[in-house]
Amino acid sequence: MQELTIKINKTTLFIVAALIIGVGLGYGGATFLGEETQANPTNINPTFVNNDPTQPVQPTLNVSLTKDDHETGAKKPSATLVVYTDFECSFCQK
Repeated sequence: MQELTIKINKTTLFIVAALIIGVGLGYGGATFLGEETQANPTNINPTFVNNDPTQPVQPTLNVSLTKDDHETGAKKPSATLVVYTDFECSFCQK
């Protein structure tokens, strides 16, 4: 019968041992620290309390369309939205 010899490089053995130790420390550290950092539901304080229930007054604008304006949609809409996107455009500069 023939003997079988396995040769293991010291560097390979060191890398495998370091990985096993690293995984063990990572798992143990996460378990240990995870218990301390969980939120305590009995000690929850609100950070913002709204003591002013009224909303600020929003400004209103009266905008009228002329025949020269670019418009799409109904003649009497319930809401009007005017958007100026490009001030270098000759049409938008009007």
